[in-house]
Amino acid sequence: MQPPEVRVAQAAYGVLKVPFSAEGIVRGWDAHISLPVPAQATEVLVREGETVRRGQALARFWAGDLESAAQSAQARLQAAQNALREAQQTYLYARAQVRANRQRAEATVQAAEASLRLLERGARPEEIEQAQQEVDAAQSAFELAQQNAARAAQLYAQGALARAEYERALHEQRAAETRLKAAQARLTQLQRGARPEELESARARLAAARAELQLAQSEQARLRALQERVAIARAALREAQASLQGVDRTRELRVLTAPRDAVVARVLIESGESVAPGTPAIYLVDPQSLWVEAELTQEDAAKVQPGNRVRVRVPALPGRSWEGVVESLLPALERKPDSPLDVRILRVRVKVLKPPPELRPGMEVSVEGEGHLGAETLLVPSDAVIEEPDRTWVWVVKRGVVQPRAVKTGYFTYHSTEITDGLRAGEWVVVGGKEGLKAGMRVRGRPQSP
Repeated sequence: MQPPEVRVAQAAYGVLKVPFSAEGIVRGWDAHISLPVPAQATEVLVREGETVRRGQALARFWAGDLESAAQSAQARLQAAQNALREAQQTYLYARAQVRANRQRAEATVQAAEASLRLLERGARPEEIEQAQQEVDAAQSAFELAQQNAARAAQLYAQGALARAEYERALHEQRAAETRLKAAQARLTQLQRGARPEELESARARLAAARAELQLAQSEQARLRALQERVAIARAALREAQASLQGVDRTRELRVLTAPRDAVVARVLIESGESVAPGTPAIYLVDPQSLWVEAELTQEDAAKVQPGNRVRVRVPALPGRSWEGVVESLLPALERKPDSPLDVRILRVRVKVLKPPPELRPGMEVSVEGEGHLGAETLLVPSDAVIEEPDRTWVWVVKRGVVQPRAVKTGYFTYHSTEITDGLRAGEWVVVGGKEGLKAGMRVRGRPQSP
């Protein structure tokens, strides 16, 4: 019997890519104007070579009544997109929170154990000096965490920072405060020596710290429930997309108008002609090329550089996207127009590569891409990392034999996780087919497709 096959990937150095997004609008003009539904042209109002103004009627079509059904389907799609986005953000935040709680509890246990040991055996002068240095370092870290939390609170109140980032700053402040208090308590104990009641108190603190660690480790079940919520939200989104695509009733009489000043290059329909969905009706031209002007939030501004590849999505054309590249960024942030809060944005110019005829100036778009976070670091696919209450580990394949390996992780995204300890570049880890694996089992590794 052949060994079971597993999908594997190599640990490799690379730059961890972090997502960013921005809202924007299409600028410039060169497009075919068409209807998204079957319709019959009742009147063509322009001629080739004619200059038209923004809002000027170009042609009239009979399309029946599809307005309410289309609006309802679009609303369901938007709600499903929002639900999926919220579920994903909640899971990422909870995962970071669970990890932070566990790390904080582990640090508290270690500090309590160290304090008890010192009380039981007394302190040497060099230990007191080292403890003082630890207090100084913890004080500096706590002051920095306080400043970061205050700045995050201000940005969150202004609407310029996501709630997850704000709460993460608060968690870091509380963790720094816990470490400072532990260091101060340890120094005090070293300086004055231990009394019987202090030994009893130290033992009680250690027991409480261990109970807190056990509670933090039990939170793993909550993450599994949140993962299931993400899967349910994805299924709801697919259902909403199918519902919108299934809208096929006719629209009422409508007028096809020019979105902006332009020149009629071609008239592609005649009065009385039936037109299929997406069939070009009027072709307008403008001397400017097509690009997107997008607004980056302050927290995303540092992630973006000229040359970054992005995906451009248009709510009016659901289910489709186009590749783009960041051409330039303005040198300074500015206040977001019409915002009641002092929200700062950075304007960027994105060139749309191979723009389709349906993409028109004035359309609202969303821009999504990946920026770089820091220098190169050792990365593995996130699917390879297994997190349990008491450890984080991966399956490592060497010479056809699989073994578990404990690792330490750093930053992570849905796609990649930073490995700070436990792996070397070039080692193979299992990313698929982990079910039923046992230490020492022989396997056949199949490299994961990029």
